[in-house]
Amino acid sequence: MLIFQAGTAFANDDGAAFKAVPAIYLDLRTIYAQVPAGSLAFGFGRPMSFNALLARLNGSAFPNSVPAAKSLNLDVPLTIDVTDSVSLYAGVSGNSTEFGGAGWSSLQITSWNIGFQADVYQQNGGPVPTVTLQSTFTQSIPNDSLATTSFNSIIELDYAFNLDEIRSLLAGFKYTATDAGNKLVKIKPNTVAYIGAYYQWSNNWKFTGRAGVQSFEGAQLLHLASISPLHKRSSGSISIAWTTTTIACLVLRPKLCGRRSPLIS
Repeated sequence: MLIFQAGTAFANDDGAAFKAVPAIYLDLRTIYAQVPAGSLAFGFGRPMSFNALLARLNGSAFPNSVPAAKSLNLDVPLTIDVTDSVSLYAGVSGNSTEFGGAGWSSLQITSWNIGFQADVYQQNGGPVPTVTLQSTFTQSIPNDSLATTSFNSIIELDYAFNLDEIRSLLAGFKYTATDAGNKLVKIKPNTVAYIGAYYQWSNNWKFTGRAGVQSFEGAQLLHLASISPLHKRSSGSISIAWTTTTIACLVLRPKLCGRRSPLIS
């Protein structure tokens, strides 16, 4: 992760800085996923790459069912902290996929995305938890007849037990809607309601766990039989992450240089 903050800080007679350019982050995330045959991947993390799947199904290799899939995904988001509570981000994603043991594809850029994350309310040591809203719009590449467009929204409550936010309880709701350019493809909404917690050590290692109930309203993928709705399915995720420190910050304002943690990726 690279973190840059460039610009000029001005001070009044009291020596307090009152103007600075927001921090800019360039991240690199890698995700490996494996999905069994006859299944679609929805939940806390990255959903299945539908444009790659539809391209394979549009051929003749897998005429009767959704094949088993493996994917190696690469995300490169650029984030700007507009304020201490609002961040804007945009980026591209690429992946290499393997369906039904037919061999891995070359790594290609498969989508771009844009979104925001905002703390609607901040706890700041009080009894009411922080309320965070995150929304992401994603468009697959290339934008052809098999392209998909998705809208993902998360609202999360974060109750910290201390001002340093070392340990916290989480509760939230995630909604994903996907639209396809082909009239033979229909992917209905998916929702997840969850609870969780995290703990962060002084060396920046952070452990996060979430568990919840998932509801998927079904799908129709080209010539395949309709995928039935699925309700009240349990879903969970565990993540272990290390947050790096600032390596470039030309305007020394520690509060702005600190990294805001994104919600579910």
